[in-house]
Amino acid sequence: NSNVYIVGFSMGASLGLKRLTDSNTPPNVKGMVSIANPFDVYQAAASLNSWSNRIYGIFLTRKLIDKVKFNQRAIEMKLDQNGDRIDFEKLKKCKTTFEYDREFTFKIIDNFKNSEEYYKGFSCKDSIKKIDKPVLIINSANDPISLKSLIPTQDIKYNNKIISVLTPKGGHVEFFTGFNAKRVFLLVERGGDGRIPIGTREFKYEINNSI
Repeated sequence: NSNVYIVGFSMGASLGLKRLTDSNTPPNVKGMVSIANPFDVYQAAASLNSWSNRIYGIFLTRKLIDKVKFNQRAIEMKLDQNGDRIDFEKLKKCKTTFEYDREFTFKIIDNFKNSEEYYKGFSCKDSIKKIDKPVLIINSANDPISLKSLIPTQDIKYNNKIISVLTPKGGHVEFFTGFNAKRVFLLVERGGDGRIPIGTREFKYEINNSI
């Protein structure tokens, strides 16, 4: 019966905010922190796959292809059962997530005609007005994927349940400073103590299950 607070990053942040306004969301879900939310996932994906962001687009596409390659045998077995086929050699040559969708996603999930229709289901831009629980939104102005222009500023402004923070820098889910910046990570052992290393200092905290 503990209260639950959602923390979402990037597309996970968008899905989290959509879920927060879902009538089937459990009543013990009390709020959310949204980080690097794209709000309009299709437009964010278009930015990701643009020429100026090709390094990001190619990197993410390769990661997706690697996951398919790792599971290729299982995927082939499933496709054989359904009588479907995927050209894995063609898939391995994809350079954008849109190409990946055409060669793989839409052949596995056949409910969608194109990427715009597909990503609409992940976008939370139309859910902001409906939010009735406390939400903290954190984005950076120089995010190359979750663009500043995609933030629904007016809808956020007129919803008193939302606090929005826009940092000058931070990139996409980074918020590092300098070349020697260190990652902040969290180790949690339920029912015990945990430690949060931040830079060269270490802070101890106690886990409170009532949070």
